Amino acid sequence: MRKRAPGDTWFWRISKKLFNRPIDKIFNIKPFNTDKLPKPPYLIVANHNHFLDAIFVMAAIDNPISWVAARGTFQSRLLGIPLKLTDSIEKQKGVPDMKTVRNIFKSLEHGGAVGLFPEGSVTWDGRTGKIYPGIEKLLNKIKVPIVGAKIHGGYLTKPRWAEKRRRGTIEIEFGVFEDDKVLKFIYDSEWDWQSSKKYRFIGKKKALGLERIMWFCPKCGSYRTVKALGNEALCSKCLSSFVVDDFGYINDKSIDLIVDEQINLLRSYAEDLEELNAGIGQVIVRNRNNGNVMDRFRGAITLNRVGIRVGNRLFVMDKIKGLSTFLKRFVEFIYEDAVVMIKTDISSFLIYNFLEI
Repeated sequence: MRKRAPGDTWFWRISKKLFNRPIDKIFNIKPFNTDKLPKPPYLIVANHNHFLDAIFVMAAIDNPISWVAARGTFQSRLLGIPLKLTDSIEKQKGVPDMKTVRNIFKSLEHGGAVGLFPEGSVTWDGRTGKIYPGIEKLLNKIKVPIVGAKIHGGYLTKPRWAEKRRRGTIEIEFGVFEDDKVLKFIYDSEWDWQSSKKYRFIGKKKALGLERIMWFCPKCGSYRTVKALGNEALCSKCLSSFVVDDFGYINDKSIDLIVDEQINLLRSYAEDLEELNAGIGQVIVRNRNNGNVMDRFRGAITLNRVGIRVGNRLFVMDKIKGLSTFLKRFVEFIYEDAVVMIKTDISSFLIYNFLEI
C-alpha cells in the first residue's frame, strides 16, 4: 500500500470535493502558471493579504498542503480542528521556533508540500509586511523546489480591518525558485496592482471597522472621533466624511498612505501626551511551553513610554518580545515565560504600532 503524503487526509479529500468549486465561484479566483508547478515535495511561500489565503491557494492546486500556522490559531475552537486534520504545523508567532523548522523538514522528507507565510500576519494596509527573521536562512537551506504564490485582490475582497466582505476578483500568480529570491517575487502592493487592474469590489457597509486603522481624523487630527456608518465614516468633531469606494480607496486615497499618515500622527500624539487610552481589553496569559492558561483578566488599556497597562497589570516595554497582531482584535507577545494575548474591539493595530514606534 502506498503511504500517504503529509496533508493527504480524509478531511482534505472531502473538503477538496465539497468546497473547491464554491470557493472558486464565491471569490472569483484566477490562478496563473499552475502548469509550471512541480510535484511534491516542495515548499510554497505566499504573501498574506486575507485570512483565507491558504484556502485560495489550495483551491488552485491539486495536491494537499500542510500549512505553518500560528499557535493561537491552533488554540481556536473554530480553526484548530481543521488545521489538525490537515497535518498543519504549529508555530509561535513573532519568535524563532526550531521545533517548527524541524517539522517543516520532516514533512518535506516524507514527500509533502508545506505552505508558509513569511510575514506571519495578514497585512493591515495591502502591502507585504516585514518578513520573520530567519526566513531567508530557511529558504536557502531547503533542498526541494520553492513555489512562490503571489496573491492579488485578497485584501480588497476583505481588508483586515473590515467587517464586511466585497465581491471582486482574486488573482494568484505562481513561480518556481531555488532560494530566497522567492521573497522578492511574492512582495505585493494591492494598490500598485489595483492601479493597473481597476477591478471593482462590490459590497455593503464597506466602511465598518475603519476605526481599527483610522485612530485620528485625517482632517482635524482629533483622537478617536471617527465612527464608521455604512460606506462612509464621519468625524464627530469636524464633521469630515471618509467614503470607501468600490475600488477600495478612501476619498480617492489608498489605505497604505492613510496608515502611514496615521502612524505619523500617533508618533506625534505619543510625544505630546504622557498616556494614551486604548479602550477595554481582555487578557489571556498562557504558559509559553505548554500553552496552559495561567491567568485571565479584563481592564482599561493605557499606553505610555514604560509599556502597556491593562487594569492593574503592567507589561514593561523592555520585556515585550515577538510582538504581533492576530486576527482583527488581538495583540500577542512573549513576556518572560508567558504568551500574552490581549483582545480589544478596535485597538489591536493601534497598540501594535504604539509599542513599535
